[in-house]
Amino acid sequence: LNSWNETLTRTYIEPGDSSMTVFGYNSGGFGIYAHINTQSGLVNLARQTSGTEKMRDFVVRGDTIFSCWQHAYVGSGTKRFSLLASRISDGQFVYQQFYDINYPGSSDPVSGNAGALSLDVDHEGYLYLTGYDYSDNYEPGLWGIVKVQASDGIKVWDSLLDDTPGSYDHFSTGRLVWHASNGKLWIGGEIEQDGGLATAKLIEVDKSNGARLGDRTLGGKYQF
Repeated sequence: LNSWNETLTRTYIEPGDSSMTVFGYNSGGFGIYAHINTQSGLVNLARQTSGTEKMRDFVVRGDTIFSCWQHAYVGSGTKRFSLLASRISDGQFVYQQFYDINYPGSSDPVSGNAGALSLDVDHEGYLYLTGYDYSDNYEPGLWGIVKVQASDGIKVWDSLLDDTPGSYDHFSTGRLVWHASNGKLWIGGEIEQDGGLATAKLIEVDKSNGARLGDRTLGGKYQF
């Protein structure tokens, strides 16, 4: 795309088709994206994303591939949840959106570095992203979740998961989004309990508003 060195990290090949989607980043810190014909080897389209970021996860629905991104540098780069939607058939970008997570009951966004580490899509046309916010560098921080409309990327709600009443924990990270076949939404990650100790949990979340419905502990406490 330019004079920077480029590193490719993930690919997706459409079954029964000749198209391949490639993700990566360059030495300037920008996310890069390419659409390649697997039969001819020709690059149909190559673009940079709108921020300095690295792709962390993707999910496919129909002709669209949805990918979430994390800031490229320690303490800098794209500092919000980042979502890119692109078409598998021709590689064109549908949209790229960036999301703040607000403090509960407030329109004030959480400050600091944020990164989306995982996402999934349901059968009603909504995407769910999880990761962290309020970090000086990379994770951990505050465990954040965002629900958006898959069609246009418009945010429906955002939520913070917290196990330390009266304060916000800073040793938590959302690492997995799982929309189960029974319609339930599960978010996996590590959540702070006390004194900088965190426990791995799988948390069930209400898809309509982000409220916490229950959780399952996956392991013992450990110190960051």
